[in-house]
Amino acid sequence: MSKILITGAAGFIGTHVTKHLLAQGYDVIALTNSEKIDMRSEGLTIVKADICDEEFVKKVSQVIGRCQTVVHLAADIHVPGDERTIQVNCLGTYHVTELANELKADKLIYMSSVPVIGKPTVIPVTENHPLQPETLYHITKLAGEGIVNQVGRPEMAKIILRIPSPVGRGMRQNAFLYRIIEQCHKGQDILLYGAGGRVQNYIDVRDIAEAVGLSVEKEAEGVFLIAGESASNLQVAKKCIACTNAHVQIVFSGIEDTEETDRWEISGEKAKEVLGYAPRYALKETIEWICSEL
Repeated sequence: MSKILITGAAGFIGTHVTKHLLAQGYDVIALTNSEKIDMRSEGLTIVKADICDEEFVKKVSQVIGRCQTVVHLAADIHVPGDERTIQVNCLGTYHVTELANELKADKLIYMSSVPVIGKPTVIPVTENHPLQPETLYHITKLAGEGIVNQVGRPEMAKIILRIPSPVGRGMRQNAFLYRIIEQCHKGQDILLYGAGGRVQNYIDVRDIAEAVGLSVEKEAEGVFLIAGESASNLQVAKKCIACTNAHVQIVFSGIEDTEETDRWEISGEKAKEVLGYAPRYALKETIEWICSEL
């Protein structure tokens, strides 16, 4: 099997992608700047490096040698974003792309974000939706897409995966879904703004790992939306209550939700047709998975 380098391998998404690719039999190089990484597995090599280091390409290429695929997951996910976000997501992506060039990789897979489009104005959202990112973070993710395409060797295939809200074990504890699950477990009533009508698309992190695996396998290039299940805030609250058997109430705050009419309904048709990707996990299954570790 070919050798795969994964940046951000110790992160929420990176951990699951690493496990998935190891299970597929690939030799995986997990690149991270985290001191808290604790992964041990046959076929896994851990390399500690900072993608913002000006000597990054030289240092890492000397250690790795030839590598067929680079999966770039490392990112500063601070929203709305700051100077560090620009450094990691732009300069860091430039360095990783140059590393892929140096390693003569056949393929570079870059993890982007669906909200690089700004607010959805055409439903369902497709790869052709106009791009107008509203936060510095999403501006840097869109810039990263451009860096990959412009800096990467012409003969190297580039795949950009735009994902919506990633959920699952290990997710951010301040994320909406996790907070609702936690309130259910604590027996706290769930407070919603507006009428709970905002619709978000949630993708199980195991499905993201599957999409990356398919991207490694398939001869493909371009941008792909990797979608999960869409649900309103009210629907999410009801699903969490049902999955946890919580005796709590849904309470409406009376405060207007400025995103009440947002509908993140995403088409996964291109990913299905070209990559063979379709989500395996319903939101209910993801909630139950998260709950099983609480």
